[in-house]
Order: sequence, then structure tokens, then C-alpha cells
Amino acid sequence: MRRTIISVAVAGALVLAACGTEASGSANGKYLRYAYDPGSTLDYEVETVLMADISADGAMAGLMDMSMNIGLEQAVTYSIAEGPTPGTIELTLHQTILNGSGSVTGLGTTEFLSPADLGVTEMEVRMVIDELGNLVEAEFDGQAVPLELLGGVGGFGTDAFTQPQHSGPAFPDFPVDVGDVWKTDDEFSGFGFDMRQKGEHELVEVSELEGRRVMVIESEVTMEKMTMTLSDILAMAAADFTADATAQAETDAAMEMFETTGADMKMVIEETVMTMTTWFDDAEGVVVRSDLDFPMVMVIEMSGIPDLPGGISLTMQMDLAQTSVLAG
Repeated sequence: MRRTIISVAVAGALVLAACGTEASGSANGKYLRYAYDPGSTLDYEVETVLMADISADGAMAGLMDMSMNIGLEQAVTYSIAEGPTPGTIELTLHQTILNGSGSVTGLGTTEFLSPADLGVTEMEVRMVIDELGNLVEAEFDGQAVPLELLGGVGGFGTDAFTQPQHSGPAFPDFPVDVGDVWKTDDEFSGFGFDMRQKGEHELVEVSELEGRRVMVIESEVTMEKMTMTLSDILAMAAADFTADATAQAETDAAMEMFETTGADMKMVIEETVMTMTTWFDDAEGVVVRSDLDFPMVMVIEMSGIPDLPGGISLTMQMDLAQTSVLAG
């Protein structure tokens, strides 16, 4: 179950990996820039809810149907330092799960989950971003992560469910005013598959939140339909830098066993549209609040399984909602 949660969250991170802006700015607009203050810290309160329904067809029709409802409260602290090159910022993010609950219902029974059942309760992530919010470097608990693994992430840089993230969209390199829109178009190739996503971001108003003047930005990012084969999935599992050693060993053993049976697998993620609202303090260059909604439909088809000539098809309909609020 934990692996399913991480897969959903990583997909959410990739959807917001939009880079390369297009459009022109307003003559009276303003350049939007992240301006974290080196030597300072920021604290965020993060609430996340994941709801999912899983249904099975084929040889296991009805036997693997289940529903899941999980909620977490987290504290995320940003420790800020100057980046390794001019124009960059180093963020060390430490996340602690404060409270959480969940349930999984299937075959007429309900299992209740604790935060420990959902994965790690603490994690440290080091990120280097530029002033537009694009990711330059990333480390998970001291382990460097190749940027191609993250799809050139700008915006959410890590697992959006149980790990810290830099919350906020990548900004354009031109000035914007209320009503202005900038678009992003990003392509990612790696692990044997291709992914393309397009984003549209609009500065909808200038308002006030928690005593701060904020710019309200509405983002909508569309990820095209994506298909992954068994070899693609194995390649991603082998490069899972977010898993601890025990979880990774279990994944590797399960995948190896699956291969020896002669079975095959295909995973399809239908076209996905993620929406996000960001309240950005342009004077201080920090996100005051962000609200994210990420629905997803994923279909996993398995064939060639001994004693199951009809194969198995699993359809997962999921929705992840997350709110991050600057504390104090």
C-alpha cells in the first residue's frame, strides 16, 4: 500500500514539473521571484488527504476491490542558505508527521492505518532552486538524485504526499500583472517512456492573506496519457531514491519474482489535470499558502500469470488534496 501512495505522489510531483515559459509580459507588470533570506527558516503546516477506489476485472474481478482514505498533518521547516552558484538558493527541508489516520476497506473488512504504516515519519531533503523556482539540484537524506528522475521538476520537487516539497509554481522570465497568463510546455524522456505536460498559470488578483499583500495565482497543468511497460516499471523501481533500504529490497525481490513467472505488466495513467492556487507574497518572495488538487486514473494490466489465464486488470481512481500554510 505504501508503494501505491508513493507512486501517486511522485506522479503529482512530475505533473508540476513544468519548465520553459512562453507569452509576453505586461508593461506595468512585475517580475515574480522567490527571494528566500539566507540564514533564516520558514515553517509550514501541511495537511494532505488521499482518497482512492480500486476495482479489479478479469480473473480477480471483485476480489481485489478496495477503497482507501488517508489524512496527514505535517510540519515542514525550510532552512535557507545561499546556493552554490549566483542566483540560486539552497533549501534544506525537514518534515515531521504530527498526526495521521487512514483506512483501507476491502472484502467486507476495514483496516485502520497509523502514520508508521504510511511510510517514514521524518525526512530531510536538500534542494537547490533558482529564483524562478526551477530545480537545480536535489538530495534525499544525503543521496543525490538525478534531475532526470524528477523530470526537470520546477514547482513541487519531491513526493507530494509524505515528503517535503517546495510549494509554488515556476515563474516566467517576464513581468506579469493581474489577468496575465503564462504557459509552460515540458517534455521528459527517461526509463524507456516519454511524458509531456502543458501548464497554464494566471495571476488572477492581488489580495490580502494573514496581514500580507499577496498575489493569487491559479495554475492548471495537464499531463498527457502515459503508458509504461514492465521494463519501464522495473527501471523506475531500481532508481527509487525515496525508498529506505528495506522497502527497496522488498520491491526488488517482488519484481524479480514477477519476472521469473513469465508474466507481463502494463501501466497506463490517463490524461491528468492538476489544479493549484498559490498565494505569493511578492515583497518577501515566499509562498504564504498553496492549495493543490490532483486527481488521477491509473490502470494496471497483468497477463501471463500462471493459473490465471484471464489475467488481471486493476483500475485505480485517486484524488490527492494538499494545503500548505506558512506558520506565524
